Amino acid sequence: MNFKINKAKSEDVLFFYKLRTSKIVKINSLNNDQFTFKEHQKWFFENYKKKGNFFFIIKKTKNRIGYIRLSELNRTNLYLSIAIIKRYKNRGLGTYFINKIERKFKNKVFNVNVLKKNISSFLFFQKNGYIIDKSFKNYFKMKKKLKNNKNYIKIINKISSIRRKNNSYWMDILKLAFKNSPQQAAKIMSQIYREDNRISKLTKKLK
Repeated sequence: MNFKINKAKSEDVLFFYKLRTSKIVKINSLNNDQFTFKEHQKWFFENYKKKGNFFFIIKKTKNRIGYIRLSELNRTNLYLSIAIIKRYKNRGLGTYFINKIERKFKNKVFNVNVLKKNISSFLFFQKNGYIIDKSFKNYFKMKKKLKNNKNYIKIINKISSIRRKNNSYWMDILKLAFKNSPQQAAKIMSQIYREDNRISKLTKKLK
């Protein structure tokens, strides 16, 4: 993939302004007031340097195609804003880079504001695990709390280790059964095989 995400630099101020004031971004923003580049510059550098704020640029090779901005609401909550230029929308890039950012800021609760009329944006965040936290007159506040998967992985690895041992014990029992009573063992195995087939057929109905 020729796409990457980097921390924004001060010289990215004009790109932020152009994308923020583009028609496709402006109509979907909660704040669609007119503002000049000079006003934007002042806002940008005040927030760019502010502790708890993070500005990222999405690039295709050397070309800037989008941005992600995070601002700290409190110790556990981050507000997220993402914008991608029109020609690169609907390619899965939003999902890809939001996931990268979420992994970078582990154990944080991510918050977004989505206009109620912006159905595509609502569905995008819903698909990425965001749920409605509050409903206001014109917009939803959505949030996503990342789960710490480390403990799950440890537990799964332990289960896997135990199952390997049990499989070995199961084979020992099978050998012993066929050694001492081959006909009875074969009959039981036939019953197990028949029930396994029933489980397989039921499983297919879940697809």
